[in-house]
Amino acid sequence: MIKTSAPGRICLFGEHQDYLHLPVITAAINLRIEIKGKPNGQRHMYINLPDINSEERFDLPSKQSDVPYVKERDYFRSVFNVVRRHGVRIEQGYDCTVHGNIPINSGTSSSSALCVAWARFLTQISSVQKPEFNNPYFIAKLAHLAEVVEFNEPGGMMDHYASAIGGLMFQEFGDTVNLQPFALKLGTFVLGDSLQAKDTKGILARVKYGVLNAIEIIKKEDPQFDLKT
Repeated sequence: MIKTSAPGRICLFGEHQDYLHLPVITAAINLRIEIKGKPNGQRHMYINLPDINSEERFDLPSKQSDVPYVKERDYFRSVFNVVRRHGVRIEQGYDCTVHGNIPINSGTSSSSALCVAWARFLTQISSVQKPEFNNPYFIAKLAHLAEVVEFNEPGGMMDHYASAIGGLMFQEFGDTVNLQPFALKLGTFVLGDSLQAKDTKGILARVKYGVLNAIEIIKKEDPQFDLKT
């Protein structure tokens, strides 16, 4: 039995700033996504999702093919495709079960934690092992590619690093990735769930492109304008 898990996160400073290359401070929380799985002797992946009364199933593709997507934000398939492009080799199918206690669509990175946990699971069952498969920074990169880049979504990278690395951390993204963990003990945070689903994709698009459009307008008047200064 293979087991992996990844935490959600809260943002203590700089919400919606990471994709603008501005600094953020994140903290992992003690709510997690957990994946368990074992070989099924077949040529398909089966994923049971009892918490949401759902399931996923897809056949293992040929070496040169991707698994086709069947819905928007098809993360189980996108992570599978991305990790294979980065050297993972899945030679047999698995029966998996996913449990989680991170509120969905609540701004605590349930989808990013899922992508991180699934990327970890797939790298662990790979028939070819590489040193980077055990590197949380690499896992975060894979999760970001699968969740954001693969579907051309407007989000940033802070959620994936926060989930893959954990703890309290300063993050800044630009030409390079600057991550600085803080060895601090924080007090207790109480996270309230309104049970109102957050339109994550819509909010990210509105905020990101609204700011970028504003920057372009300002630069027409002041070509030297820099958001960081």
